[in-house]
Amino acid sequence: MMSPREVNTVNGKTTVQDIQLIDESLKPLTLTMWARFVHDECQQISNIIATKPIILGMRTKVGSYNGLSLSSQVTSVFTINPLLAAVVSLRTWATQNDALLEEITVKGFNTSTGSSSSNVMQTITKISEIAEILDSTEAMTKSTFTVKAKFLLLDLHQPFYYMSYVNCNKATGYDYNEKFSCYNCKNMRIGQPRSRAYLEIEDDTGCIAVVSFGLVAEEILNFAAVHLLEHTGEEHLPYLANIASAILEKKWTIHLRAEMNQYGQLRQNKLNVLSVEFIN
Repeated sequence: MMSPREVNTVNGKTTVQDIQLIDESLKPLTLTMWARFVHDECQQISNIIATKPIILGMRTKVGSYNGLSLSSQVTSVFTINPLLAAVVSLRTWATQNDALLEEITVKGFNTSTGSSSSNVMQTITKISEIAEILDSTEAMTKSTFTVKAKFLLLDLHQPFYYMSYVNCNKATGYDYNEKFSCYNCKNMRIGQPRSRAYLEIEDDTGCIAVVSFGLVAEEILNFAAVHLLEHTGEEHLPYLANIASAILEKKWTIHLRAEMNQYGQLRQNKLNVLSVEFIN
């Protein structure tokens, strides 16, 4: 969710604010709210944005400039978290795919703004400071950090993928290209590998363990999930060592999420990599 901004119109200055939307299609869509909607609906959404509220919009304007987008107009009506059966289904899907949604929305946000200008992600944090911050972070909360660091690929024996299917991050026991009925969505699916890499990140103050998934992991490793599936195992260790060496040569701006469990401890003792930008 972007900060409000002033724009000039034929009727003078007015305030607008952009909100990023996403549904099961996993294609981010920008909704631009104008004037009174910024002060009313946008403020309500901002107060609960961490819960990923569901929005029902009626009589919105559809635009096609620079990609599909939506905007409010005088007659628009928005309902936040409406009491509809479809909302329950969408909420269940969003909860099951929380990490995948974070990955897509952050990447979409960075693309649309040209940089990581979110207030949450502007400050560069040193790795040595993260542990200190997490020590005082409350249970069942999420925090985000931005660091400038290198990735270290130390465990070459790890599986660099798990079997899932398109538009989902849930693991399945089915094989590559095997058809099956999904327990969650009840639809027929085809098994596909999803990239996953356990890494460490290092700056001049220390290092910390992280995990990356999907397109983010592929960007770091510079290989697609299917390629990683075909190059996992003892016989491929020299090849994986070359990947580890290549990774070490690159420096990144890395956006991280820390998720605390009910005991106030970091889940899986690792930070989740939300997105990366290569520093040339």
